[in-house]
Amino acid sequence: MRVLQDNTQLLQEINVLRRELKTARGHTHTLETELGLRKRREKKEEEIDDISPKLLEKEKTIDLQMNEIRRLNKELRFARNELEKRPQSGPKLPPIEA
Repeated sequence: MRVLQDNTQLLQEINVLRRELKTARGHTHTLETELGLRKRREKKEEEIDDISPKLLEKEKTIDLQMNEIRRLNKELRFARNELEKRPQSGPKLPPIEA
């Protein structure tokens, strides 16, 4: 019975110490941030190099798509102009009655 009581006491003490440690770490973090000692991690050159080819590929795809859009717009304008040049058809024919 004595061992169980000692074990319970030790567990409670461990939990109290964990809470204190968590509070102390939070306080330390806050102070470091206020003093400017803690800054966001900047991207390494290797990470930037990995992103660049992907970015270039996406930009190339966008350029190709924009060129295709321009070509299709020209084609649409041409088709509309051709449609306007066509003479309108004559009057409607009467319906066929059987």
